[in-house]
Amino acid sequence: MRRPASATRRSVAPAAAGVLAGTLLAVGPAPTRAQPAPSGEACTEIRVEGLTVGRGRLQVALFDSEAAFRKDALVALTIRVGSASTWRSTLCGLPAEVAVVVTQDVDGDGELDTNVVGIPREPWGASGRGTLGPPSWKSARVATTAPVVVTLR
Repeated sequence: MRRPASATRRSVAPAAAGVLAGTLLAVGPAPTRAQPAPSGEACTEIRVEGLTVGRGRLQVALFDSEAAFRKDALVALTIRVGSASTWRSTLCGLPAEVAVVVTQDVDGDGELDTNVVGIPREPWGASGRGTLGPPSWKSARVATTAPVVVTLR
């Protein structure tokens, strides 16, 4: 099912929660918990680098706790990829720490394509320090006091 690009908050079904297990994060129409800031509230730039230009959709999910990580996104965005290799947005009202997980569905089939052993064949990335396997809350959490940069691999 195709949904319009929008900011959303929604529980992700367990089958769709495994960003590195064969599916993209599921998003649906619902309001996000992070709201535009009243004057004086801090905002954080979220930047994704290394996009495959002009192909598919970018899915960005922000999580605010270990319990919610890869299950219940604080903010989830689906964006059609344009002509730039970098995407950025500024979000306000975020908690002090978040973890960001990003996938690019290059072929537009709604799934993160993987090889026979489950390694992604489409671009993906997470905030924080890199890991050899799927990201964890501990490896992906970052402070929102500085821009958050995710580089797709």
